[in-house]
Amino acid sequence: MKRTRLPELEDLSWFPHALRRWQLDHLHHFLHHSAVYAAAVDRLDDALRRSNATHVLDLCSGGGGAVPWVIDAINAKRSTAQGKDVDARPIQATLSDLYPNLPAFERLAGHHEGIDFERAPIDATRVDATQTGFRTIFTGFHHLPPAAAEAVLTDAARAGRGLAVFEFTRRAWHQAALGTFVAPLQMLLDTPKLRPRSVWRYLWTYVLPVLPLTYAFDSTVSHLRSYTPGELEAMAERANTAARDAGHPGLVWRGETEEHAKLPLTITSLIGLPDAAAQAQPGSVEARRAAA
Repeated sequence: MKRTRLPELEDLSWFPHALRRWQLDHLHHFLHHSAVYAAAVDRLDDALRRSNATHVLDLCSGGGGAVPWVIDAINAKRSTAQGKDVDARPIQATLSDLYPNLPAFERLAGHHEGIDFERAPIDATRVDATQTGFRTIFTGFHHLPPAAAEAVLTDAARAGRGLAVFEFTRRAWHQAALGTFVAPLQMLLDTPKLRPRSVWRYLWTYVLPVLPLTYAFDSTVSHLRSYTPGELEAMAERANTAARDAGHPGLVWRGETEEHAKLPLTITSLIGLPDAAAQAQPGSVEARRAAA
């Protein structure tokens, strides 16, 4: 199946800001309460240890997404490991976006220890050198067209900053069907749980069900826009080539998929590590090339 070029409504400039914000609220609620990225906890924790990093710069954060939950889970895991021969330093994360959702960022920073946010816009394709930290993108990479997606990887490779991309969307009809039929039903069930409550949110959800319809469309398209692990690794190799042509060493990349333990979802990841120790990372692009 080819990747669709259809845009998600929330990415369009004319799409009402309130509808976009409410859709992101639902996505954050789903990611947080369904532990969608449970598989990312160990992978990101390992990448941070290998990179000797304790700060995460989350790009394309949207409404906050999964990052607060993942960071909480990593810190809880590390707190139980104190006294053992492992890195138990707590992790901090900074939320950022090209169009920062400040109300959501402020709410999350107030409820999650170790979470802060950047008020100024940050372009993931050209991150300022003053913005340090191990970079992450959760559920945002499929929004980027191929040229921009590759530019994000190239920027990280040139800067020598570790990058981890995680997506629960998958370019397959059976998962796209979940977006079409299950996502809007989940929205109807979850709306009373969301805060702050809004008469307008209830109006556009239950009286005039515009929001479930736009959410169903965007959820479906998000699956059909997703990149495969092979496509991600091909972009990563080209990003490394561009970085090395500019005199930088690039990153060591590894792409893979994992079935969710409880939900009918497949988690796709691409992780690039900056240091020489990452060359020993099993399954990396470089390790497979050397073995061949």
